[in-house]
Amino acid sequence: MPNSVVQASVNSTECLINQQNNQSKSQRNYFGLLYLKSKHERTKRKDQSWRRLATVNKIAQKAGYNLPTYQEKKTIAELLKLHGEYSYLTGKHLGTRYLTTLDIDLRKEEFARKLIERLEKNTACLLNSLQVSYDKTKKGLHVDILTLEPLENQQIYYQGWGRTWNIGSIQSLGKYVVGEDSNKTFIKNGKWYWKTKSNEEVKAKLAQFFFRLGNQAKLEATENKELLPKETLKTVRYQAWDYNLNQAVMREYSMIIEKPYKKQKEPEKKPAKRQNLQAQILSKKQTNLEHMWKVFYLDWKTKSTGYFLVNNYQKSYALPHLDIGSVKNVVLIQGNRHSFFSRIITNHTTQYCT
Repeated sequence: MPNSVVQASVNSTECLINQQNNQSKSQRNYFGLLYLKSKHERTKRKDQSWRRLATVNKIAQKAGYNLPTYQEKKTIAELLKLHGEYSYLTGKHLGTRYLTTLDIDLRKEEFARKLIERLEKNTACLLNSLQVSYDKTKKGLHVDILTLEPLENQQIYYQGWGRTWNIGSIQSLGKYVVGEDSNKTFIKNGKWYWKTKSNEEVKAKLAQFFFRLGNQAKLEATENKELLPKETLKTVRYQAWDYNLNQAVMREYSMIIEKPYKKQKEPEKKPAKRQNLQAQILSKKQTNLEHMWKVFYLDWKTKSTGYFLVNNYQKSYALPHLDIGSVKNVVLIQGNRHSFFSRIITNHTTQYCT
């Protein structure tokens, strides 16, 4: 084969490879631009003075952010440049609906590795079912929810591994969520928002993946904790736009304020009740337990009968001195159901019945 033909074949192959590389590069650039555009548009929808909030390490830098007159003059871009993060208030309207955030923590310090794997699996199934984009955080993820009415502020629990685990919360009225920081990444997984009608619909959807909503976690009896009685019910008034009346109206929303837990004081241990008596030994016998003997006696003072138990390690020195018919001054320890032998008082004269 002539060299010119070989060279032409090599050149055509290189040209085809370069063309495929350029196409794949242009596709990556295209999808990258779509990702940045989606992230930018989603952020832009939250860039309002009454929604954005300045935070540093997730701590609000202004008081009164939940008041109707609150305003943040700096834009999101300015807050990111100044603090490296920004937050947004939840429970506020976004278009014709209200914006709430599903905050799930999958990787807490107290979670075992197998529990984390189970939570990640269940959460992945939830996201695939919803086909909704989300923000990946350091410990878990955030999902934006749009509802016709503000959702309740509730905790999210997972029941498993022998107890109830708090794995997050529904952030609504009076709350805020970090919108962007160094640990947060936007993951495009379909539509931007999870659109739902009511709190019951959210509750039913989460229950399909073994997550439940509630205001308190179920406490274990071994934790020695009790919940303070009753909860505080706070009524929040907010302004909303009624599209049927075409005007702004005032509405009310009841929010349950949880009280903190308090530790119950450890009960004081009652000292063992001791009893001194002058007892006439009536009989001795071994119980069904090999290490326990039962001694029957007559109380010399009250003339009532009873018995006490002698342990195996006391048998060698106690039983030989507890002769049948003798009267001994003994010390007994009263238990819940039985009396137990403690010692014989030897500074008194031993008496025998006549």
